[in-house]
Order: sequence, then structure tokens, then C-alpha cells
Amino acid sequence: MAVIEFPTMNVQYIAINDVYLVANDDSVNQFCTENGWTMDSYESEEQRFSNDGSLYYQYWDGSQWVLESGYRKIVTKLVYTE
Repeated sequence: MAVIEFPTMNVQYIAINDVYLVANDDSVNQFCTENGWTMDSYESEEQRFSNDGSLYYQYWDGSQWVLESGYRKIVTKLVYTE
């Protein structure tokens, strides 16, 4: 098993900020599938609020990746097998 802390995504035209992975089952499974991995488990951060600062993140809506900036929970640790 391998572990990635705060997994980021490669997004075209976003060069300055990291783009994180939203902590929901659909998004994490799609991320792992696209990388040829099998998800074992993941951990998420506590809920973000405006005083924490917004982040760029992506989530899978069932057919495509959606890029947003905001306060959703992101993945802090992803455990997977290759």
C-alpha cells in the first residue's frame, strides 16, 4: 500500500495554486481509477470556513471533473494499492 498526503491534481491553465481532491467517494474513486490504482481508504480535513481561506479543488460530478474555489473538505491522506 502507498500513501499520498494532500493529493493534488494536474489542471490545465492552473500553474500558481495547487488543486486539491475533494473528499467524497466518487471523486476519490475516479482519481484512483484514472491513475490505475485501487483505493483502500482516505481521510479528510475538518470542514473549512471563510476564515481558513479558500482552496482550489476538483470533484467528480459523475461525468466530468469540476474545478471550484471554496471551502469543501479535501483529502488529507489517500491510501491505495497499485
